[in-house]
Amino acid sequence: MRKLTRALLVSAAVVFGAAGLAMAQDTPAADAPAAAPIGTGAGSSHIMPAPSDKAQIIFFRKSGFLGAAISAHVKDGETPIGHLSNGQYFVALVDPGKHSFSVKTEATDTLEMEVEPGETYFVEETVSMGVIVYRLNLQPSDMAKFDATYPKIKLAKPMKP
Repeated sequence: MRKLTRALLVSAAVVFGAAGLAMAQDTPAADAPAAAPIGTGAGSSHIMPAPSDKAQIIFFRKSGFLGAAISAHVKDGETPIGHLSNGQYFVALVDPGKHSFSVKTEATDTLEMEVEPGETYFVEETVSMGVIVYRLNLQPSDMAKFDATYPKIKLAKPMKP
């Protein structure tokens, strides 16, 4: 009976500890970089400049072991605009203004952005522990981080209409 009680206590500690870790990782850092545009005159050597009438957003996810099998559609509101798997990126052209980008696995993570025409923005998809499966998170990034990640990632296949 004692062995069963001990096993249950250890199991509960593992489950609740993982849930606490997941919640702590979902909390955005106070010093997280803002989604600053790179401007129309400068840019990543890997990405074409944004058209003058649209905003360009580069969504990327570095390659890693954690959550390697997890992938998800990135949505703008309710409309899927791309699909990211481990070690991939895609480019989305969107109208200027406010947007709500989201990914969903066990839980939905949403990133609100206001974008300007002719500007390029970077958004990194990261993986964190969930209670049942890994969670995907969207966070503002920058050109330097994308350029550092670029040699290890591939362009995602376009979504089928």
